[in-house]
Amino acid sequence: MKNKLLLSIILLILSVLTLSACASKRLIPIPPSGNANMANPASVFCKDKGGREETRKSPDGGEYGVCIFSDGSECDEWAYYRGECSPGSKSTAPVPTSADQNTENKAVEVARIQLSQKTSVDANAIAVLSLEKADWPDACLGLPNPDEVCVAVVTPGFRVVLAADGKNYTFHTDLTGSNIRQETANTQ
Repeated sequence: MKNKLLLSIILLILSVLTLSACASKRLIPIPPSGNANMANPASVFCKDKGGREETRKSPDGGEYGVCIFSDGSECDEWAYYRGECSPGSKSTAPVPTSADQNTENKAVEVARIQLSQKTSVDANAIAVLSLEKADWPDACLGLPNPDEVCVAVVTPGFRVVLAADGKNYTFHTDLTGSNIRQETANTQ
């Protein structure tokens, strides 16, 4: 009788342990890293300096930003941000030649700005070593944070390699540059 009771208790404990091991884990949502909600720095710069930002469409359907100054002159917002033009200059905002070029420029500029913020190196002093189109395996651009769940969807974008202060830095972006992640030494 004692053996049957002991065997029943052991089986009950094993059943409870087995069931608890099969229970689903509660997933806690982790906010996305990076600067997905970061405002376009060139647009912010234009507005901060008294200009008016305007988004225009190029003939091929791509979009680009223009900073319009109080004197009526205008400049591509990224060129103004880099100091390549100023209010009163005779040049007008160029129409980008292709949507691809526009998205490539945005990816590079966003990576430069992020690196500049992390290293305190002026964005104009950061060299572009390479820019490659890439299809990332997930919404985390192939660089998930620890304990982050990434949507398994092919995400087109760019791999941007920059150089600053004698070091190379590699960034993954989506096509718009709104999702950007930096490779680290621990990334495989």
